[in-house]
Amino acid sequence: MGKVLDSNEMMKFLPESGQILNTLRNHLISALGLDRAKGFLLRYGWDCGNNFSNHLRMKDAYHTLTLKELFIACSHMHGITADLGISVKELYIDPVTKDYYSEGYWKHSQEAEHHIATFGLSSDPVCFTLIGFAGGYVSNHLGRKVIFKEVECERKGDPHCHWIAKPVLGLGRRNRKRAALL
Repeated sequence: MGKVLDSNEMMKFLPESGQILNTLRNHLISALGLDRAKGFLLRYGWDCGNNFSNHLRMKDAYHTLTLKELFIACSHMHGITADLGISVKELYIDPVTKDYYSEGYWKHSQEAEHHIATFGLSSDPVCFTLIGFAGGYVSNHLGRKVIFKEVECERKGDPHCHWIAKPVLGLGRRNRKRAALL
């Protein structure tokens, strides 16, 4: 695999690049409530992933990679720059039909850790920019809207953040409504 980006370039696109985002997140939750802040942070993450994907398309090495290599490379780069442990449990991509399924885990999510430190444990997942980023990135490369859903979260006291991703048409009605926000 060729070199696509260096870590300094990636930092421009990553949604969890520091304390400033945590401060913004706190203000959004305090001013808007968790549900409305969630929508904002999901869209922000989505736009970051989409922009990162567009930036990669301008790199020479981009055209030498398969879709699967692009998705695996992004998870590795994201893990390095976000100081995040990423484990992909399953990844299925059909480049012809654009069918897609993935499942995996994040360990030491800054979003979850910051939320616990600020607001404490709760019953809902909170890695909104992470799932937004992943969805925007994958959707842009695939040419089909893919939604990532967090089914376990360290913020809830789970041992890791566990996500599942499917194209919008493979989701239930409730998740299709959420996808319409993006």
